[in-house]
Amino acid sequence: MRFLNIQARFPLGVYLGHQQNGRPDWFPDPARLHAALVNSAGRGSTAEVFPEGMKPTRESVEALRWLEHNPPDGIEFPQQRWVAPNGQRFIYRRVSSINPKRPTEERAVSDGVSLSGSYGYFWKHVPEQIADTLELLCEDVAYLGEASSLAILECAEVNPTFHLDRESSPFDRAGRTVRVPAPGRTDHLIEQFAGANPVKPPTVSRDKFKISELPTPAQAANDNLTVARYKDSFKEYPYRPWSQIIVLEILGGDIPEKHRVELCVDMHRALIKSIGAGAPGLVTGKYAPGVRRPANRLAIQYLPSTVATDMVDPQLGLNSGILLLMIPAGADESELDALATALPGVTTLWSRNIGRRNIRFSGNVVSAAEFWKLESDGYTRFWEPASPIIPETRQVSETKFGRTWTFADSGLLSLGFVWRDELDHSARGQDLYISVRNQVEERGARVLGSRIVPGKSASFAHKTHQSVVTQPWVGQFDLGDLSDSTSVIAIGQSRHLGGGLLIPLDIPTEEVPESWKEDRRV
Repeated sequence: MRFLNIQARFPLGVYLGHQQNGRPDWFPDPARLHAALVNSAGRGSTAEVFPEGMKPTRESVEALRWLEHNPPDGIEFPQQRWVAPNGQRFIYRRVSSINPKRPTEERAVSDGVSLSGSYGYFWKHVPEQIADTLELLCEDVAYLGEASSLAILECAEVNPTFHLDRESSPFDRAGRTVRVPAPGRTDHLIEQFAGANPVKPPTVSRDKFKISELPTPAQAANDNLTVARYKDSFKEYPYRPWSQIIVLEILGGDIPEKHRVELCVDMHRALIKSIGAGAPGLVTGKYAPGVRRPANRLAIQYLPSTVATDMVDPQLGLNSGILLLMIPAGADESELDALATALPGVTTLWSRNIGRRNIRFSGNVVSAAEFWKLESDGYTRFWEPASPIIPETRQVSETKFGRTWTFADSGLLSLGFVWRDELDHSARGQDLYISVRNQVEERGARVLGSRIVPGKSASFAHKTHQSVVTQPWVGQFDLGDLSDSTSVIAIGQSRHLGGGLLIPLDIPTEEVPESWKEDRRV
């Protein structure tokens, strides 16, 4: 037994590949590496030559089958970023030289990934002959991904940044889920190639083109694949949009869902009145011309007593509904001083629909990262909004996006606006919306279901742009690697004033719907 290190170096500095759904691929996973080695075994210098064609040797097939049972123990990722974020740059390209009309198609200029180093794959315990064979196969690999994604596979030192975690599950928030070959993958690829390249060539008449012919690209082989979880070698603390939570108790019965935005707006106005002239942008949301608006500001949210007592740390001693004053990450100290000075002056709220409510501050200020209780053993945590979410933008055109823009797409975009400081927002207009939505999806976030909320939509929104239709909706979320299971998050147009607060949705793991267990994107 010995170590096996395979380093994938891209001399052009760009990796280009596509996933099964046609979206650009973030990195060459072990399944793609295995496929490249199968091709090397069957078409490279080690292949055996027969009258009917070339075939892999017995040693090569044995080594490739060994990979099916042994995913890499570690994977090294270089620093990387999209060449053109999410492939929004495109050209119109000819796809036929036969048809006189010369049809064209829209093609991405580049949806590759630029790299500052090499990818690496590491195995700890490899039989000597297996390792020797795999190293020999690496020599005949010309590319990983598309044929234009030139690659050099070599045996060089690999320093894994992610390690295989055999005890993990797809619902763990740390690490990455990647495709790996499953038993039978080698034979499946060999059979697929043989079927697409028959020994007997077609006759001249059958090989003649028709004037109406269009390109027929080869179909990818997607059987005999599975996934493995890899955890980061270095513990990382995810970025949290809000850092601290001031907890205020609202005495009396719970506030109905349709009046929660109204309650938070009343609290907002009371704070501004208590501060007086010169209230900071942290509270008002208004900034001087030329000042870059932060991704998030002070958010005011309401939790009913049932959620507060069941899901929040019991050490806070809560037995009523609560208002959360969510302090954004990186808030200026002077603005926080103004808020602290004003808070004692707000003891009562009043509105037409809610009546008079007394507010009590018991000194509870908690970390936004440790607000929710951990899920119980045997449960998987998802998220749902305590109050409906309001989309922040108009729908992206079907022509631009390639299909109808849904609430699920809007939800991913809303998450991207909250995590603006962690994502690339260099695009403009609808290109920006598509880019941000795709970046959030790359982080593993998913909207698992959605439905529109009937009734008076104005009850769930404070102010909206006149060009945006107010459509309150709710759904279930998996936040992927964006956040952990205890941090407070709010999304949507009304996230700062009572809308879109995500609360835990804990489901027994064995009862999680199968459609929710689909593999998360890397």
